[in-house]
Amino acid sequence: MQVQANLTMTPELKSELRNMVHEEVAGMIQSQQATPRVPDYLNLGDSANYLNVSRGTLAKYIKEGMIHVNLIGTAKRIKRVDLEKFMESKTV
Repeated sequence: MQVQANLTMTPELKSELRNMVHEEVAGMIQSQQATPRVPDYLNLGDSANYLNVSRGTLAKYIKEGMIHVNLIGTAKRIKRVDLEKFMESKTV
């Protein structure tokens, strides 16, 4: 069964509804842009950037066992949560 209805809106109501939808969509777009998604696993370059250190410093942390690397084939990846835990452990 299909129901049809004809609604009449005043120009003021149309304008208010349009503004409300516009504000909601703009807020959704802004929140998406403000929180970029960081992958669960990062390569070494991205991991160094995430920590804001050089790749050499990251290599030192890995060699000293401070950060663990996962091998996927020949690709080296580091878990984002491990990087976050590492940073938390360095809080003074």
